[in-house]
Amino acid sequence: MNRAAKHYENVITFCCFLFLFVNVGFPSTSFNVYQSYIVAIPGVGDVGGSMILAIRTLVSLGLMIVVDRYYLWLDVRRGVFAAICMTAVAFLIYSFADSFGLFIVAALFAGAGYGLGGMVAMTMLTNRWYQGDVGGAVGFSTVGSGVAAIVVPLVATHIIETTSLAMAFRVEALVALVIGIVVFALLRNRPSDIGAEPHRSKEQRQNTRAASSRVVVKPLSRVAYALLMAACLCVGVFSVGALTYLGVLLTSSGYDAYFAAAMLSLGGACLTIGKFLCGKLFDRISSVKASVLMLGLEALGCILACFAVTGAAALAVAASVLAGFGIAIGTVGITMWSLELSTPATRTKMIKNLQVGYALGGFVTNLFPGPLKELLGTYAVSYAIMAACALFAAFVVVRIYHRYRTHAAAAPANTAPATAE
Repeated sequence: MNRAAKHYENVITFCCFLFLFVNVGFPSTSFNVYQSYIVAIPGVGDVGGSMILAIRTLVSLGLMIVVDRYYLWLDVRRGVFAAICMTAVAFLIYSFADSFGLFIVAALFAGAGYGLGGMVAMTMLTNRWYQGDVGGAVGFSTVGSGVAAIVVPLVATHIIETTSLAMAFRVEALVALVIGIVVFALLRNRPSDIGAEPHRSKEQRQNTRAASSRVVVKPLSRVAYALLMAACLCVGVFSVGALTYLGVLLTSSGYDAYFAAAMLSLGGACLTIGKFLCGKLFDRISSVKASVLMLGLEALGCILACFAVTGAAALAVAASVLAGFGIAIGTVGITMWSLELSTPATRTKMIKNLQVGYALGGFVTNLFPGPLKELLGTYAVSYAIMAACALFAAFVVVRIYHRYRTHAAAAPANTAPATAE
């Protein structure tokens, strides 16, 4: 292996960070900063603002269904670059939008960038470039969208207040294009493209018995596959809903609006940190234990949110922290499950399907909190449902791991775990 190719997996992980920063962070996790400005535009309004988000979500969900064919056609390097260009075009169109119709056109491109250039691409690249320390790589990559949620609102607000909304959109379009060029220049589809080898953990390099033990993954039955998809849908429900509705839960329960906003910021910060820590946990304490821990934190956070309606500020703080950390399972966990519970022949399809299940859960979570609030007078019931979703997902993941993924007797010391694709 040539010296330039050594440790190139770190460059790949940085590229994953960058394209998730753009393709997930710009259209989704940071876009709420624009919503108040968009709904104030004549002809858009609150209903139109919701429609813009709904169209983007539906487009991204629809394209996720065919994303495996997309990457089979273009491969990841060109596919990711094309997706970033779609995101850049979306924000360029946003910058010229002065009517509802143009915002919808922009939302179509934004949904395409999100659906085609997000988690599936990151998972495929990580699988190709890492045989060990996979969780850490996934954790760092997924922090990209969290950083966007922190940085973009601050910068965009400053640009909007000092210049205009259109200029803020144009700056994001330019940043997306520049990052796209950087990613295209640095990204490589496979280690073999540059004469490199997949990264192995320290234990694997030392050829210890633990590293050389053979992992046996049995193909999931239809029932097990359906349960795993249901678990991912449940993860999508609380991953999107837990922080989204926390502010309105608190304000409708009598908390000050500034306190509610602070809890949202706290939860977002915990989520960003939690993605990196969750990845490390998957590497250090096993995927099953890490999954149970993170899902348990999420369930506890949602339960505390139910009791926070009593006015106990300490419960609200704890709920924000625990729910924020627990949501990290939605990015790191689903990625790890798709890699570890699939066979090489089914891996790409499972990567796609589990992400589709997660995205569908995110769509579903916007359907019931409002109606339940109207019917029952509180958002606490919705948080109880989210807690149940987390516990159900934990039960399913534990059962499937124990039944379908086992460690066989140690293989010869020079045998490395097989990678997919």
